[in-house]
Amino acid sequence: MDDDVTISLADRLALEDPPTGTIRHQRPGHRRNRFRATLALIDTSALLAALVQDHEHHAIARRALTPTIRVPVIVIAETFSQLRRTFGQSARTAAQLLQPWSRPEHILSNTASATAANLARAVELDLGGNIHDAVIAQICAEAGLPFVTLDGRQHRIALALRVNSTYLIA
Repeated sequence: MDDDVTISLADRLALEDPPTGTIRHQRPGHRRNRFRATLALIDTSALLAALVQDHEHHAIARRALTPTIRVPVIVIAETFSQLRRTFGQSARTAAQLLQPWSRPEHILSNTASATAANLARAVELDLGGNIHDAVIAQICAEAGLPFVTLDGRQHRIALALRVNSTYLIA
């Protein structure tokens, strides 16, 4: 599948970063969105859609992937895993696609307080496999950043944690 990778110029994203890329994956259609963040945090669903050209929400997610976007470390790891497992990309390609958001100034780390806060509210929020979503939202809350997602469940958890969340396909 590596032959399907297209590396676009940085200006395609309106970034002043090194060239970034996208991969092709067959999914029809997309919706319009007017989201314009100056500084926000993005989740795995939106980052994958921004990187996969044929994703049904590629255009919406691509617009949300601004030069100042921040990415939790867990999102970088999940996206790398999905690029490898679901989209069959090599480790080299997955790393190359994520390179612009893999620099320290773009990555937000998980904190002990985020984990503790989520465990304290696990029963109230009925957390299960979605504990990762709550960790991502809590990291966002601690950083005081608005949140961008394509995942309705993630959006609801972020709102429950009082995070300013934008659900891109609402």
